[in-house]
Amino acid sequence: AGEFGMGVRQSWWGRGIGAMLVERLIAWAEGTGIVRKIDLRVREDNTRAIRLYERSGFVCEGVLQRELLVRGQFHALVSMGREL
Repeated sequence: AGEFGMGVRQSWWGRGIGAMLVERLIAWAEGTGIVRKIDLRVREDNTRAIRLYERSGFVCEGVLQRELLVRGQFHALVSMGREL
């Protein structure tokens, strides 16, 4: 299994860049013949990213509560995975 993370600058949202990055990652991972699963974690309130990952075949595998502290507020992380 491999784990990945990515970010797209807000001024570039809605242009398909995130989808293209995920598509390329999946193609690369499948091409290795080694990677059998891709894992990621995403903030629970990042619904745009969660929808993108779901459209790309990722499924929710659990929620990690109080995993991040940002500006004094805790956030949960959604653990997602995609088998190849």
